[in-house]
Amino acid sequence: MAAFSKHLTAKNSCLAGGGLLLLYLLKHRRQTRKELSLKGPSQLLVTTEKDGKKDKAAVDKIFFFRILRILHIMVPRVFCMETAYLLLIATMLVTRTYCDVWMIQNGTMIERSACLQAWCFPV
Repeated sequence: MAAFSKHLTAKNSCLAGGGLLLLYLLKHRRQTRKELSLKGPSQLLVTTEKDGKKDKAAVDKIFFFRILRILHIMVPRVFCMETAYLLLIATMLVTRTYCDVWMIQNGTMIERSACLQAWCFPV
């Protein structure tokens, strides 16, 4: 074991990991080529035409129904643990935002006073 441990360096580990990654990628590439060759040319779909109209994201009745369905999954009842967790997370995010703004204002005031003091009283 001691003879083997002297070969466990960062460089050798990186080389071994890179070699294993290369072998995996080559194996994966060979498997996908085999799958494509088994399908044959008849199953491959090549489209050269462009669709005249593309689907756009829309906020409509279906969108709101989907959002409500997701909300019903997230919050099964008004007074449950999931609702409490969501309220806790929302409260913590708002609190963090206010703390960030307060910290930025204090930092700006300190920097401003330091710059003003250095300008008024050069060393």
